[in-house]
Amino acid sequence: MVRLSGLIKTKSPYIVLVLVFLLCLILLVAVGGRVASDGYNYFAYLRSAVIDGDLDFHNDFQRYPKAFWLTYKPKDTVTGHFTNVFSVGPAILWAPFYLAAHLFVLVINQLGGSIPADGFSAPYQLAVSLASQAYAFAGILLVYRLLTRYFSASISLLATLTVWLGSFLLYYMIFEPSMSHCVSFFAVTLFIYLWHRSRKHRDIRDWFWLGLAAGLMMLVRWQNGIFMLLPALDAAVDYYKLQQQQRNYGDIRHLLAGHMVFLASAIAAFLPQMIVWKIIYGGFLTIPQGSSFMKWTTPFMLETLLSSRHGLFSWHPALYLGALGWFILFKRDKGLTIRIFLLFLAMTYVNSVVKDWWSGWAFGMRRFDGFLLFLALGLGSLLTAVTDYIKKRPAVAVYLCMAALIAGNILFMNQFRGRVIHQGGVVAFDTVFKNMVEQIYKRTGNPFSFPANLYFAVKYGEPPRRYDSLVGVYVDDPYFFGPKMDLGRQRFYLGKGWSQTSETWQGQFDYLRSLAVNPTVYMPLRSKGNYVMRIRMAPLQENLVGVQAFSDNFSSLRIKINKKASVEIRLDKAWKTYEISLPEQNLSAGINVLEFSLPKGQVIGIDYIEFSPRPSLSRE
Repeated sequence: MVRLSGLIKTKSPYIVLVLVFLLCLILLVAVGGRVASDGYNYFAYLRSAVIDGDLDFHNDFQRYPKAFWLTYKPKDTVTGHFTNVFSVGPAILWAPFYLAAHLFVLVINQLGGSIPADGFSAPYQLAVSLASQAYAFAGILLVYRLLTRYFSASISLLATLTVWLGSFLLYYMIFEPSMSHCVSFFAVTLFIYLWHRSRKHRDIRDWFWLGLAAGLMMLVRWQNGIFMLLPALDAAVDYYKLQQQQRNYGDIRHLLAGHMVFLASAIAAFLPQMIVWKIIYGGFLTIPQGSSFMKWTTPFMLETLLSSRHGLFSWHPALYLGALGWFILFKRDKGLTIRIFLLFLAMTYVNSVVKDWWSGWAFGMRRFDGFLLFLALGLGSLLTAVTDYIKKRPAVAVYLCMAALIAGNILFMNQFRGRVIHQGGVVAFDTVFKNMVEQIYKRTGNPFSFPANLYFAVKYGEPPRRYDSLVGVYVDDPYFFGPKMDLGRQRFYLGKGWSQTSETWQGQFDYLRSLAVNPTVYMPLRSKGNYVMRIRMAPLQENLVGVQAFSDNFSSLRIKINKKASVEIRLDKAWKTYEISLPEQNLSAGINVLEFSLPKGQVIGIDYIEFSPRPSLSRE
């Protein structure tokens, strides 16, 4: 009986993990487990190879004509195939499940069933969804196993569950499992696990398996090649140490042989992708998305981590805590933590220079799927430090709880004094709690966007909360906002010095009225270039209530662009569109500030500002 209870206690974390996984399976089946979004592209490899016996996607993509962004529209290649800008790795990992589904369909039909054996029907799609869940759960088990080498079972379990259920991984396990992120998480976690297990010493067999894991993770998502920095950094340290020693040629040869085996096995594992590229594109190496997909000179690193547009930390605070925990982990394992920091910088940079650094229509910053294990390590370090501190000073937890109650009462009192809630009647406490959050947010912004929102506030003289509504909104992003800024409606582009509410000009259109001598408008750009700016505006009489008339004595105004250049415009006594050339050297990727310098006592109204690219600018 003692042995049984001990076994249950030892295995209880795994029981918890299995129970959570079963719940995820139930939810997956409940929502349908269908292929969607980018998953169509991964699925096409598998369906075409198994059912059609080729990699010709013409008939596959006809089934999903609305599944592609404009930038990913399939085109015919020199080999007569359709382009596919996604990796083949997920399809290879899904293959056993897909083949089992195909066999299931054939058997059912032989027994009198009528399930379409076309590779598209529900059993096939559910099979790849179940495959993704299975691989993701295998990755979760590896995360827990590695964490137990550093922390207690309870801390390891809590950190694993938090990173699993408190990140984007849960979403992609249940709602979009046909994306690559579940299998990518598994493949990278497997690579890190094997690398970590053999950190102290590797024989040829270790190098072989590590190389296969490296090739697999790149086969699933090409950017996972960044994690090859782990053995690369090891190699740099090892060769340096050996070079400092005497008569070490045998050790150098042994290390070099291991590296050759590693590279050979990695290339062998990645070879299926190269063969697919050869069949589709005619060459073993290519960039399917095209060279413009990466904007190497314009990184948006802080935005990738902290912006409201899918920022890694702003969307998933648990991951922010995990990153903070790396500073604690550093005290315990300096070598590992330094490697984590270097990898994180490299991964953040690569993700931030992608054309859509916000990862498109994503739940969170999904392209960091390979970093979840390292973030779990950091979170485990933080949880251990916090629990140890509370054990030594248990009163601190009580003090914090009491402080929270006091702060809540003060916020409640502010609502009462400000008549936000009824002073003599019943109170809806959902409204009270919502107002409390709003009171804090108006002053601090999102705390998990710190310090980026604080830097933004200092730089532009705006409250930190404006960071969430302005950073990541681009006039050259046609999918969302487009080049035309209707200032009467799109107020997130406005700086200081404008009326709080728009007015309607004689029932025709909305416009804004300037209230200051130097009102500003923000022009956020994803990519700088030569632009033409069209502004529809008019000189107006001073802001008299109910009066809408043009000014008779307005001379001219000057528009300053990022304080680098300025353009003077003479305004006619009418609503008119003015065109201004904006050369690339005066603009920057990110937020550009347009400052309108007006004569003292003069007022303008602005209907809209429109930007359009201009390939070349003539000399004026």
